[in-house]
Amino acid sequence: MENLVRPSIYFAGFTSDRLLLAVDADASFPAVTVHDVGVAAAAAFADPARFHQVTLELAGEVLTYRAAAEILSAALGTTITPPDGPEQARTEGLHPAWAISQEFMQRHQAPARPEDAHALGLPTTTFRRWAERTFREASATGR
Repeated sequence: MENLVRPSIYFAGFTSDRLLLAVDADASFPAVTVHDVGVAAAAAFADPARFHQVTLELAGEVLTYRAAAEILSAALGTTITPPDGPEQARTEGLHPAWAISQEFMQRHQAPARPEDAHALGLPTTTFRRWAERTFREASATGR
C-alpha cells in the first residue's frame, strides 16, 4: 500500500493525481501494508512452531485500481483518476519493462488473500483504513 504514497512510480509524473499503470482500472490486486508484514514477521518469530513450513501470501485486502483511486481521493481530499489501461500508459511513456511487469501481474495475480492471514490469527489492514491513517498522519505532521 505504501507504494501509493506520492511521489510514486504509480502516478503520472510521480506526483500527479492520476494513476499511470498498464492495467485496466477494474483489475484487482492484493494490497498489504508494511505494518502488516511486520506484524506477521513478529508473530512468526514469537511462535515459530505455529508458522513452521507455512507459506503465507499476505494481503490486507484485494481491490481494484478504480476502488483504490476512490479511496485515495477521499483520504487525500482530491480526485485521483484511475488508470486508463495499457495502451494509454505506453503512449504516455510508461517504461516498457514496467508495463510488461504490470501486465504480467494482472494476468497472474498473487494468491494473497486476507482470510489466509486471519486463519493464522493475524490481523490485516484494509486499504481504506490504511489510507485514512496514512494521510491523516501525513497531514498532521505537514508531510
